[in-house]
Amino acid sequence: MRLSASFHQAARSDFSPLRFLSESEPPPYSPETPPLMDLRNDAVFKMVFADAPELLTDLINAVRYDEPPIKVVRILNPQIDPKELGGKLIVLDLLVRDAAGHLYNVELQVRRRGRWSPRSTYYLARTLSNQIGSGEGYVRDGRLPAVVLGRELVLHIVELPKADRLGKHPAALPAWITCFQHSQEDARMDEITHPPVRQALERLKVLQMDDEARRLAFVRQLALMDEAEALKEAREEGLQKGQASLLEGLLIRKFGPLPESVTQRLRSAPVQDLEAWGFALIDAATLDDVFTTPPASAERA
Repeated sequence: MRLSASFHQAARSDFSPLRFLSESEPPPYSPETPPLMDLRNDAVFKMVFADAPELLTDLINAVRYDEPPIKVVRILNPQIDPKELGGKLIVLDLLVRDAAGHLYNVELQVRRRGRWSPRSTYYLARTLSNQIGSGEGYVRDGRLPAVVLGRELVLHIVELPKADRLGKHPAALPAWITCFQHSQEDARMDEITHPPVRQALERLKVLQMDDEARRLAFVRQLALMDEAEALKEAREEGLQKGQASLLEGLLIRKFGPLPESVTQRLRSAPVQDLEAWGFALIDAATLDDVFTTPPASAERA
């Protein structure tokens, strides 16, 4: 599982995303002896930060350490719709506005995504365009329109496993990275002295005592695990179909049209059998020779 902290910032009409990425699996939920909830669960992340603008302010400033500091004045989407927790493609993010009117989208990305660049570009542009209401002009409050080239759209990405391993970051960022990566390790948490991170941990401990919060975190984690399993099964099915089609074509090329029974056998065979028959085909003089080799699946059984 990949955890991405994405940080979208737009200046002027303004939007900025912040994403966090991680590849470790949060531990399963146990209602009897529940562990401290994992901040890398995006539902837990949102529950901890949704009504804590001062913590989001510190987190955003830590990521944007080389930019002027900002102050979050409003969290625009603090609520979690229970229906979202089971949505395998839904991202539980936080959209916030600072004192200057700039928008920041903080997203904890817990899955690997292909086509990362076009997705982020679309997401940034869509959020920026949503700031202009029907009938409004491009220039508001004397500010320039967002189409001016510059730093109108900014994307910050913190890849948590790599950032945690390298450990070379200025200001408060190392404390936040450690918190996200090791929030369930008491010894590591005791080493953190940065006050906002300590406050986030205290909020996490309070949430831990809430049965409903733990249930929501578990529902979210279960949905993500189901998604991962479904993707794995889809990849395996695609691999089997591809290998079966390739082997069928090679057999036809070497031996001519195949009996229907052979075609059906290829289409239902596991990948390991298809691989074994593919190697057998190299030296086979007849079609029967290909299938003389005991199926690899039978050997393992």
